[in-house]
Amino acid sequence: MRKCRLPFRRNCLPHSKCIQFNICLDGEAAEMTCPFGLYYNPETTQCDFPENVSGCRGGTRPPISTTTPYISTEDPATTTELPPIEMTKCGESIIADNGTIMYKLNEGYDAGELCVFMIKFESGYIETTFTLDTHGLESDSDAVTIQSFTLDFYVNLGLHQQNVTFDAYGVIVIFRTNSSLGTGFQLSFKKEGTITPGELPGTAVAFNNENNSPLSIPFPSNATGPSFNYFVFTSDSKFVSESDSFFRLTLRALFGESLCHSVFAIYSFEDELKYERSICGSEDNGNAFEFSTRGLFLVYQVQHSESPITTGLITWSKVSNH
Repeated sequence: MRKCRLPFRRNCLPHSKCIQFNICLDGEAAEMTCPFGLYYNPETTQCDFPENVSGCRGGTRPPISTTTPYISTEDPATTTELPPIEMTKCGESIIADNGTIMYKLNEGYDAGELCVFMIKFESGYIETTFTLDTHGLESDSDAVTIQSFTLDFYVNLGLHQQNVTFDAYGVIVIFRTNSSLGTGFQLSFKKEGTITPGELPGTAVAFNNENNSPLSIPFPSNATGPSFNYFVFTSDSKFVSESDSFFRLTLRALFGESLCHSVFAIYSFEDELKYERSICGSEDNGNAFEFSTRGLFLVYQVQHSESPITTGLITWSKVSNH
């Protein structure tokens, strides 16, 4: 394991390759890779779209100027396992079997928060235990929703239930608050065993605002072959509370086939996941479909292995009735 020299217990550092970054934890450094072709953004300490990361040209980053190297090249014979990843900001997306969400732990939160974390399991279809290690959710007793990628199972954790074990390829964690009277939480997830090995092909990503609207399909643009894609859209990670406003999503797609092998399934979420409709085949080809909610949208896309690559456009925005 390489060594790093930084004054704080945990740090994230840029890598010469834009898609990678270093995690420095207690003097030990490990390389991590951003999913889905995203670049590491040192300004936000998150994986981001390449156009938002200054300094990266052709996938490489200029060297960091410093008199004391952050990372040394010591490479002892023994290695240590990378510690579980911590997720702390709304909209984060990771590929991992073990980790922790620490959101506003021991801090107050706002009423109407709608904070999403996307977790795809690295080993494939696995048995996983989720544990709400600590929380201050007395006023929002079941504020943490864990939604399986299969979309047929969810559980609410909080004051009444603190742990659950189930099988999945991945999950969407949604923190939904009605009041501002509590504090945040720490949620850990741990792999118990592998049922079907092999990471689910495709993308799982959340969009917290309108900056990246419209989204072109396929995403990423060079995606080919079969995939199972999960896109979540929120209005600044908040529930739309104004009586004269709502959150709108529009989807238009070209399928290149008459049958519904490749498909989009649209869901909304206010208090729980609600199926809106599916879009596929020649009947829906090229038509624009519009949806509205006060919460968030989940778009689940299946790209069938024997179908032409689906192309399309997804737009989203907060809209006033005025």
